[in-house]
Amino acid sequence: MVGVWTYPWTLYEQGVEDACRSLVERGIEKLTVACHHHSARVFQPRFPDAHFERRQGGCYFDPDDDRFADLPIRPIQNDIDGASDPLGDVVSVADSYGLQTNAWIVHMHNSRLGASHPAYQLEDAFGTSHEHALCPSDPAVRRYFAAITAEAADRDVTAVELEAIRFPSVFHGHGTTFGHDARQVLATNVEERLFSQCFCDACRSRARTHAVDMERARSVVRDLVRQSFRRPDTDPPTLSELLRQEPVLRDLIEFRISTIDALLERIAAAADGVRVNTYVRESSPDRFAGRTLDVLETHSDRLTALCYVSDPDVVRDRIRTLRRRVEVPIDVGLTLDPSVLGSASELSAMVDAVRSETDGQVTVYNHAMLTEAQLDWVGAVAE
Repeated sequence: MVGVWTYPWTLYEQGVEDACRSLVERGIEKLTVACHHHSARVFQPRFPDAHFERRQGGCYFDPDDDRFADLPIRPIQNDIDGASDPLGDVVSVADSYGLQTNAWIVHMHNSRLGASHPAYQLEDAFGTSHEHALCPSDPAVRRYFAAITAEAADRDVTAVELEAIRFPSVFHGHGTTFGHDARQVLATNVEERLFSQCFCDACRSRARTHAVDMERARSVVRDLVRQSFRRPDTDPPTLSELLRQEPVLRDLIEFRISTIDALLERIAAAADGVRVNTYVRESSPDRFAGRTLDVLETHSDRLTALCYVSDPDVVRDRIRTLRRRVEVPIDVGLTLDPSVLGSASELSAMVDAVRSETDGQVTVYNHAMLTEAQLDWVGAVAE
C-alpha cells in the first residue's frame, strides 16, 4: 500500500472530493492527515493563489468540550474555511472513495501551545525555558495528548500516527517567525542531547520516585556543556564513555525512558483499539530523549521508519536492523525533497528497495508540496 502525508488545509484548497478522487485515480490508497501539528510555512506548487500557506501550531478538529473540561491545556483549533471539523469531514469523504485515513499527531513540538502554557515548557540545565518544547514529565501534558489521541480515534481513523514522542531538542524551534537553527558550537548529537536535558519542576517532581539525583545530573550536564564551550575544537566523549564516567547519566536516561514509557502507555490506552503507529528516524533511538525500541514496540502496533535518504542500500539496512530488533510490522516513510529523491526513477528504485525488505506500507512526504508530475511519480509506484 502506498500513501501520502498531507495537510487538511491543502485538501480544502483543492476540494476534499477532488483531492481524494485524484489520489484514488493514481492508485494511492492511504491518506495520513495532520490533525495536531506545529507551526509551518508550506510551499504548495499546485495552488498559484496560495503558494505559501502559513499556519500556527494547532489542531484540525472540533474539540469535545467535555473531554478537556478538567485539563489545564486545551487544544487550539486552527480554522479552515468551510470546515467545522476538518479531520472528521476528511475521513468521511476519503472513506467514500475507499481511501484509508490515518491521523498524524505531532506531540512535544508546538511553539503555540508552549507559549500559551509556559509552565509546561522544557527547561534546560542552565534554567532557560523553550517555548517550542513541551515536557512529557508533566502529568498535564501526558493527559492532554491522551485526550488528543482519543479525539482522533473517535473520528474513525484507521490509525493514529505519532511524531515527536520524546523529550524534545532545544535546537528545533519554530516560533512565530519560523526561524531556523543558528549555532556554531555543540555540533554532535551527544552535545545537543546533553544541552536538551530537561530539569523543569515536573521532571524534578517525578524524579523523586526514581533512582536519579536530578541536582547532581544537572550539575554534570552543565559541566559537560561548558567543556564543549571551552574546547569546541576537540571531540566530546561518546555516549558510552560518558555513561562510564558519570553513572548519574545512566540514571537520568532510565528516568527519561520511564517517562516516555508512561506517555506511550497512556496514549495507546486512549486509542482504544485504533492502531498506533510510531515514527522512528533511526535504528537505535535516542535514549537521552527517552526512546528505546523496546518501549516503542511495547505500545505500538506498527513502526514507521522515516527514511529520508537517497541511497536504497541505506534504507534496506535500516529496515533489516529494525526487523531484527522488533516484532511489530515496519512501514517506511520516503520524501520527495529534490535534494534527496529528484526523479521518478529514483523514487521507483527506493520503493523497490523497501519492498524487497518489508511488506509494510510506504508513505510519501508530502502531498501538499508535490507538483502534478511528482504525484504521477507516486502513482506509478503505487500500481
